[in-house]
Amino acid sequence: MGINMRFALAGINHETNTFHSIPTKYENFEKSGMLLRGKEIEKLYDTPSTIGGFYNASQQFGFELVPLLFATTGPLGTITSDAFESLINEIIDLIKSSEPFDAVLLNLHGAAVSEQFEDMDGEITERVRKVIGDEIPFGINLDMHANVSEKMIINTDITNVYQTTPHLDADETGFKCAELVYKTVIGEIVPTQHIETPPMTINIVNHNTNLEPMKSILAESRKLYEDSDVLSVSVAEGYPYSDIKKNGNVIYSNY
Repeated sequence: MGINMRFALAGINHETNTFHSIPTKYENFEKSGMLLRGKEIEKLYDTPSTIGGFYNASQQFGFELVPLLFATTGPLGTITSDAFESLINEIIDLIKSSEPFDAVLLNLHGAAVSEQFEDMDGEITERVRKVIGDEIPFGINLDMHANVSEKMIINTDITNVYQTTPHLDADETGFKCAELVYKTVIGEIVPTQHIETPPMTINIVNHNTNLEPMKSILAESRKLYEDSDVLSVSVAEGYPYSDIKKNGNVIYSNY
């Protein structure tokens, strides 16, 4: 069990529609009622969410989850630079002031875009990695509509994605992410990540994972588990309303 282990918990979760004419400001996060700090985040522990999955893992494996800041709001337009910088700087400051940590867990969406950073989630992972250093295991759990980038993979040790649309497994994938990070901390695994970005985009009206083509794509991806070295496999559908260069479908694995 992870006795006396401390895992930082934070996140900025936003599905950015870059075609939307109304920018997402800091006040949008405040008005959503989901700009949560510290113990306020604990109200999500018993929910079928990524954070709920992180919490369930902490209970099973015995590590302490230290909630710092979590912010989310509806899928409006591009996030203003002021909003992004305010949120990420607070997270970085909280990590620094609350150290030491044995690991970091972030609840991100994967389709966040700010005025300055098309790959806002990648920017988040880079800044967190810079402050925690290379030795601290770092995991992220993403929405299936994530536009996953190399930058996100390079800066993390574990990346998991919901594997259902409609999204019914956020807690399950969050648990798996935290479990793999825990196993990394105790030295049971030494994960590496591999990403494939096929040159295609599937229309969002065809993203239901119970129907074709996603049903067959997911079935095919499950075959990767026949390799005993594979720890997890994720398919990301992408979010086409984030009209950016990294948009598209992604398949990647944790080994």
